[in-house]
Amino acid sequence: MGEAVGGRRVPDRWAKAAADRLLKKLGPAQLLWGSEWPNVTTAHAYAPSYAETLAWLGELVPDDDTRGRILSETPAALYGFRN
Repeated sequence: MGEAVGGRRVPDRWAKAAADRLLKKLGPAQLLWGSEWPNVTTAHAYAPSYAETLAWLGELVPDDDTRGRILSETPAALYGFRN
């Protein structure tokens, strides 16, 4: 991706650097994904779809296992969800 700011608030390269640093320092067991979608639609000229925000997470965290932990295992542990 380029240098889009819009609903993402920061340039992609900044977000990627932050994601890499957080993963290195904290690991996926300490991270979970959150989105303010659809609330960005009223505050910003560019309003990404939910699918676009999730796709951006895929770019920031390209490893499927790591992303799975961030999307599933970490929030399940935080909120005490059980299968």
